[in-house]
Amino acid sequence: MNGDTALAGPTGIPWVNSNAWFSLLARELAPGKTLWLDFDPPASSNLLHPAAYALAVADSRAYGSRWIVSLDDELRAALPKGNVQAKGVWEKLCEAAAFFEEHKEWQAFKSQGILAIVSDFRGDNAYLSGEVLNLLNRRQVQFRIIERARTLPALEGLKAILWLDHEAPGAEEHAQLLAFVQQGGLVIAAAYWGTPHVTPTKKDPSLQYRLYNVGKGQIAVAEEGFQDPYQVAVDTHLLVSRRNDLVRLYNPETTNCHSSGESVSPHKGKRLVQVLNYSSEPVASVALWVNDKMESARFWQFGAAEARNLQGRPASPGTEFDLPTLSVCCALEFEGTNL
Repeated sequence: MNGDTALAGPTGIPWVNSNAWFSLLARELAPGKTLWLDFDPPASSNLLHPAAYALAVADSRAYGSRWIVSLDDELRAALPKGNVQAKGVWEKLCEAAAFFEEHKEWQAFKSQGILAIVSDFRGDNAYLSGEVLNLLNRRQVQFRIIERARTLPALEGLKAILWLDHEAPGAEEHAQLLAFVQQGGLVIAAAYWGTPHVTPTKKDPSLQYRLYNVGKGQIAVAEEGFQDPYQVAVDTHLLVSRRNDLVRLYNPETTNCHSSGESVSPHKGKRLVQVLNYSSEPVASVALWVNDKMESARFWQFGAAEARNLQGRPASPGTEFDLPTLSVCCALEFEGTNL
């Protein structure tokens, strides 16, 4: 963070590595603000192999930001000359932008997840927290972000909390987290700060965590603290368990998804799942599973003036949807969960 400006620095070109985690974090740190992502196309772009401009738009908008459109030099020079290839690239970009403008209401939806990531996301905690968010998103883990600078919100609907900072929670946070654990929740932390005189256990030798049973829940403490962001993300996914997934992609290939809704709980109000393809080639045979029983979904895709009705099939304990061939992005809207 630098004043009011945040600098995104993906490990590779943004056309391959999603900026999704950064958009989600910015929404938490600057609530109510219009967020703009500033990145340029790769220097290797040309009219025969153009950058994935439509994907840059979709990856930004699906996670709550907007992209400051930046064209490569060859495309910028070719457009005024009426070059057919250049016009095709520009039209796809405009089609993506128009799609999200036609669905502005989605921008107000809140990220859904049974896992909350808590940190101040600054200073010594910035690198670890940012990398963990990035890696969890790549693993298709749906999560909510909570900034420590604010009072912890109501923890309704959560099953697990990842306390990323090495600092122990303050008195008010401590009381709220202990109440969450005592009622059956799981807290994952780098050090133990729970109820004193609790003897830890270790159920899984492959996980380097000590488990403290507190009330109906547990505090899972990393034996060597949080050292490697990749390992933290992997362990968190295992501790939370796939049994608690909100969504899953089968035959995902190069796709990822984001679950959001009018409420942070997937069981209240309208729900939206957006699926993005990070390849330059269309993907087929991708199936989306949601954790509720649904008869159908409204399916939206670029270029379609109206939604089509997509039928689901039971896949206990939820519902599975076969997605049509996906070029860049699609969205499924659900209303009335637990039908």
